[in-house]
Amino acid sequence: MGKQLTIKQKFIIKKIALQYVRDINYLTKDYESGELNQTVRGYGPNAKNVSVLTLLRLMSAFKDKEIEDWVILLMSDNEQIVRYHALKGLKYFWNQRKTEYWNIIKNRCIVETDGMCFNEILLAVYPHEIIINDKENVEDFCLSVMERLNAYKTKIAPEIWKVLVVIILKLIIYEDSSEAKAIVYSNINVNDFCRSLIFEITKVIDPYRENNDYIEEPEKYKGLIIILLDLVKIRYEKMRIKNLDQDSKYDDFKIIDHLIQQLYYTVCHGKVSNKDRSISANHKLAFYKKIKPLISCIVEQSVILHNGYMVAHTGYYFIQMLNDLFELDPEDILDFSNKIVLCSSKSGFTSDRTTLGEIIKLTELIITDYKEILYKKNNFSNLISILDHFSNSGWQEAMEMTWRLKEAF
Repeated sequence: MGKQLTIKQKFIIKKIALQYVRDINYLTKDYESGELNQTVRGYGPNAKNVSVLTLLRLMSAFKDKEIEDWVILLMSDNEQIVRYHALKGLKYFWNQRKTEYWNIIKNRCIVETDGMCFNEILLAVYPHEIIINDKENVEDFCLSVMERLNAYKTKIAPEIWKVLVVIILKLIIYEDSSEAKAIVYSNINVNDFCRSLIFEITKVIDPYRENNDYIEEPEKYKGLIIILLDLVKIRYEKMRIKNLDQDSKYDDFKIIDHLIQQLYYTVCHGKVSNKDRSISANHKLAFYKKIKPLISCIVEQSVILHNGYMVAHTGYYFIQMLNDLFELDPEDILDFSNKIVLCSSKSGFTSDRTTLGEIIKLTELIITDYKEILYKKNNFSNLISILDHFSNSGWQEAMEMTWRLKEAF
């Protein structure tokens, strides 16, 4: 289609498409509202909703004012799937009719109740050129969306949070937006927002990404890591203030668990399209130096909380990550590992055979390649303490390792 059409062909196709979108037989009398908890839904194509897509292609190719007016009108149609298709053309108006583009976004952001349609509104603000060239309007948009989502009483689709978080992070990364940072910190206790924030930040800072060279740019993404560090401090402070049983802290523990799990994937494997790419030991060391304060903070805050408590699932991913990093910083990693085992042992961590395997692997690595660090009393005590926790859970392998070490040292 598009500019390959003759004027006559375009006229005929436009006429047919407009006839169907105006046809009373395809009129939906009642407004279809929907919920924000899903962004995918099946639908049956008919002449009207297919014609909307045809109009979008004609509009893009010919910049036809009449078609533009119809597409704008269809963005508030009673039928959900018609609105959804029409909103796919919304970003077109940023270049063609910018004032109307923002007016539509502000209006639909308030009144749209369908998740598929709401997500399309967010995607219309997602393009990089809009974020960097229309910063203030994008900041205002993000603030209004956060207010809308926080006022919503039921579950919100993860895809909606994801797109919003990416827009906010682009404002921070490319525009150093203080408004975007303020949105992050004022919503750092919103659990679904935090989960998306953690996932997207750990994806951005991924050392396996081709353009992330922390040897050449050691300060790159420092601000994003500070956000994660502050998130950890705020969440642990919340848990201390509650000073109640573990159930009252469940959401906060889940957020910390999610952060550790995402850090594990980022450190050990790479995220998404970078998964299982390789990087040099020097590049990994440069990244470790960036996140070491974050790792240290989680460890120390866990020790402080209830004299040491961590969810076993969190401890499992933490120990795997520390094993992967061990050769970069043996003595501090061993100290971190001891504290993690101490904290996680209170939630059944040392009863798991898979976790025992990680500890045996760590011990054998130390005995084989890093024996010299055990001549320092603190390092030896840390390793014995780790093995004792597993021995106390009944693991013969841990007891045997302890005997071997005590005989050798």
